[in-house]
Amino acid sequence: MSRKLGEKGFALAETLVCALFVAAIFVIIFENYIPLMGKYNRTENYDDLDSKYIAFYIKTFIETDTANVINSVHAKLTGQMYTFKPLDNTVKDDDITDKADPTVGPFELCTLLSKENKQKCQYFIDESNITSVYLVDYCTKDLKEKAINPVEASKHDDLKNISVPLQLYIENMPNYDATKNYKVGYKRLIVEIKHVDKKTDDSNGVYYSYASIELRPAK
Repeated sequence: MSRKLGEKGFALAETLVCALFVAAIFVIIFENYIPLMGKYNRTENYDDLDSKYIAFYIKTFIETDTANVINSVHAKLTGQMYTFKPLDNTVKDDDITDKADPTVGPFELCTLLSKENKQKCQYFIDESNITSVYLVDYCTKDLKEKAINPVEASKHDDLKNISVPLQLYIENMPNYDATKNYKVGYKRLIVEIKHVDKKTDDSNGVYYSYASIELRPAK
């Protein structure tokens, strides 16, 4: 009789151990996998391959131009961020405006480039649906602190009306620690690309992707 009770007690102990083991596994999965999936959902439009290539070509347009052009781009950064945007359609530049489509206006970044690159830049920006190009310091720690703080953001012209998607992107960017990754004179370009997904009804299917890339100074 005592043997049977002992066997039952042993089986109960085994069941409890197995249950605790399974519970521990679920706790580990919950603590690691769920936050990872949340991070993936937040960053699926950050630095994706297509956006990274677009940022690379914008970088190439600038870095392959003259030293004066590169210096002019770098000189735009007077604070923590400078925004290059499309200019008003009433502003005309014969070197970059598509004469077959008079509604196409020049993009400010393209107007800084040399003549041979202006039109290429404008066409590429139009075809890629680039809405803005941001120039920031290479080390982004200070930018992140200001971008996610409404009070600090209100003190900077280019951060006053910062969009939530861009704010989240900046928040998720690495700091590029000055003691490890900093390159003297380098800046970073952040490219914002507009997408229209006709398969969804969310905000008319419009969403934005982002990518950043370093921009070297003139040699």
